[in-house]
Amino acid sequence: MNASPTDGSNVPGADARAYAGGREIPALQILELTRAEPSRPERLAIEMVTNPNTHNAVGAVHGGVLAMLMDHTGGVAASELADKGGPTADLHIRYLRPALTEKIRAEAWIVKAGGRLVVVGIEVFDTAGKLVASGDMTVAVGTRRPGSQFPD
Repeated sequence: MNASPTDGSNVPGADARAYAGGREIPALQILELTRAEPSRPERLAIEMVTNPNTHNAVGAVHGGVLAMLMDHTGGVAASELADKGGPTADLHIRYLRPALTEKIRAEAWIVKAGGRLVVVGIEVFDTAGKLVASGDMTVAVGTRRPGSQFPD
């Protein structure tokens, strides 16, 4: 799959609103996200352009921005790879080195998909292929706030 704009038109089967300039998820508005080619067929990859708005005081990508990228990539992976969606129940991150390149790529895969929970593994790489962060998350399947536009 080739990288394409963040309007969601490149995301078969996914809720495009997550990619539509932050209309559904305003926090994503600061992230320049595109789909990328994953390193393995069982993975899903999302690339992010870094810029001064995503940096911390020392010029690396802020840990909170990395967390948001990982959370979003893991959520899309749960939806597309396991066909199960819901909110994040937990997110564990290991920050391994500063992200200093102009782009970073998050890759996610399904560790286990159950009836109520989906466990997703996530890694973030810089453009040199160095591992910047790794982690995992759990998606609580079918739980949502009343009035949410997201499916059960």
